[in-house]
Amino acid sequence: MPTITRRQLCEELHVETARIDVWISAGWIRPVVAEGEGAPRFTAADAARAAFLLSLERDMALDAETMGTMLSLVDQIHGLRAELMRLGRAVEAQPEPVRRQILERYSGPGGR
Repeated sequence: MPTITRRQLCEELHVETARIDVWISAGWIRPVVAEGEGAPRFTAADAARAAFLLSLERDMALDAETMGTMLSLVDQIHGLRAELMRLGRAVEAQPEPVRRQILERYSGPGGR
């Protein structure tokens, strides 16, 4: 998995390293540190999350407490989405009659 340095991340986002350090300290982004390297490296997911954080700060003017709450909710949504995808794959793996029963139960009374 390709990674970028803190400097590269700062350049990409047009922010100072102090801003990235605040996000790391808050636990909002979690860079990887390769054994023996010591310097943090950031994945594409880290960069996307950092861009989201920047948007929350700049565009929405959210304070740190609200940002923490917002990130927690976003993380929960991502987790639920992953679980639903796993459930969908499990349903798809079932024989046709079972899939049909699941769909009927899901769409029928008491379902949606």
